[in-house]
Amino acid sequence: MPESRYGKYIVQELKAPFSPEFAASYATFAKRILWIDENVVPGAFQMNCSWYLKPTDKGTPAHTHDVDEILGFFGNDPDDPYNLHGEVEFWLGDQPQKIARSAMVFIPAG
Repeated sequence: MPESRYGKYIVQELKAPFSPEFAASYATFAKRILWIDENVVPGAFQMNCSWYLKPTDKGTPAHTHDVDEILGFFGNDPDDPYNLHGEVEFWLGDQPQKIARSAMVFIPAG
């Protein structure tokens, strides 16, 4: 069957732009599932999906992005999809945030 003219917009395998060393370090606490950006699909914005499997000893150092960002946290219990069955702590600016339910967080650029 010929490929659909829109098939180029569908990503079903991981094509992350990371070195083997970075990927191995990341794999100690998470499993990256999919990655999309303009290098994978021309014109696409960057988004990645990962399963975080255990807490990290320390988080990412404070930083900013030049573009808006959305973080999503989703439970995987089909009977209670909003329950994360755990707690996520992250910082926005100088304030810690804690969530225990499925959430999407908009983070403005800068």
